[in-house]
Amino acid sequence: MSMNTGFQGLPISEVVPEAIAGLNEGLTKSSLLVSRRKIRFQPQTGTTATPGGIVQFVLADSSSLLDVNSATISFTVSTTGGGAETMDDGPSWCRRMQCSLNGNLVTDVDNAHRLANMEVYASADKSWYQSAGSFAGYWKFTPELTLGAATATPTAAQQQAYNPCFGDIGLTTGPAVVSGAPWDAAATRTAAGEARVIPLSLLDGFWRCKQYIPLNLLGELVVSFTLASAAEACFQATGNTDASYSLADIFMEVDVVQPHYALQELMTKVANSEGENGIVVPYEASIVSQGQAITSGTSSVIVSRATNNLRRLLYIHQATTGISNANFPSVSCFGFNAVTNWQARVGSLYFPSQPATTAARCFGLLQSTYGDAVNEKPGLANRILYTTTSAVATGLDTNAKFSCSDMFIVGYNFDSYKNTGGTNVLDADGVSVLGQAGSQVVIQVSQTGSVTPTVALMATRYLSLMNGSLKIIGV
Repeated sequence: MSMNTGFQGLPISEVVPEAIAGLNEGLTKSSLLVSRRKIRFQPQTGTTATPGGIVQFVLADSSSLLDVNSATISFTVSTTGGGAETMDDGPSWCRRMQCSLNGNLVTDVDNAHRLANMEVYASADKSWYQSAGSFAGYWKFTPELTLGAATATPTAAQQQAYNPCFGDIGLTTGPAVVSGAPWDAAATRTAAGEARVIPLSLLDGFWRCKQYIPLNLLGELVVSFTLASAAEACFQATGNTDASYSLADIFMEVDVVQPHYALQELMTKVANSEGENGIVVPYEASIVSQGQAITSGTSSVIVSRATNNLRRLLYIHQATTGISNANFPSVSCFGFNAVTNWQARVGSLYFPSQPATTAARCFGLLQSTYGDAVNEKPGLANRILYTTTSAVATGLDTNAKFSCSDMFIVGYNFDSYKNTGGTNVLDADGVSVLGQAGSQVVIQVSQTGSVTPTVALMATRYLSLMNGSLKIIGV
């Protein structure tokens, strides 16, 4: 009789305890990178901007590498209006963001504010949202961002109806619980002028690129922001529609890294000499499409992108009457609308193979979009917020405890290879849409009400610097 110990045949490895590892291992350093410095750029269009305006930066350096992950834009935002008003959650001011290298369009993201909120709500760490995210304009789901205690003791009915994000903005149950709301506090801060700093990686996948960008070889990097309209960017109490905002003290900061002269010579040779492989930098590029309004029942939402590397998609829909409505948070409120069916199709392939028929199955797809069924950073949505549907006509109805906190987002990840934890992903993966039924992705959804869908398609593109010529490969 033998015993199965569970350890038979496993090799034994000698491990040096970490406490004494330094006794026989050398210290680590990089001889290829000489120094790092942070540079502040002033926009060519001036340090102030108003709704509908354009803010443009030109980044250039003759000898350095650009660390895109470090890039931020900072400013002071101020709001005005006849009633209490503030900016919608997140970077609601940024309608569109474009980046060009040496005249080549690298990315062009419309609805950048909605995309940023979709990504954050779906995949951010809640502790980041409530700490560092508060400096980027996120306030909606942070109870600490309040003005203080209420001026009176609310009744039981008032407490039950109290919206943790917006308090009693409708003023239908008295002022006792108004002052405790994050919305009211946000309105006070932006009315006085609130300083913010936003990592560009929140707005565009190019700024999440893993590699440094050789600015000295690629030429000027032009970054342009188109500001959203006031009605779209602001959120104002029902009864007033004159909210507006302005940005001042606008600057962009980014780190540049100085390479060793030998590395610099090598990169120059590889990029400019014939017969060399060149420098190739993969990055994620998003295309965001806002479709025509759809009504109750089953509808098909069609978006096009002729790419061989479609990595993932995100889908939301919003009440059509709430789009560009100052009394509705149209940049951050994504209603559920009683969805009973959701499925994407690329050519003859269906994703998933059977439609998601419940909110829980839709949420499961969203979690898998960012890695696995269990993620370290699962986003902010929970069972209540994911299935909330707010009415536009009533504004912030205090009888709906979680009114305007809707967070229904569906996603799908098309990668063939996924590693646990979402690390070590492949640069070239995903599904090809190029030869599939006119390069179209069709989303079938069954829901109730008149809504306007927004779909974001993320694909891999490449910066290719070869034989002294820069090309953007991929669509």
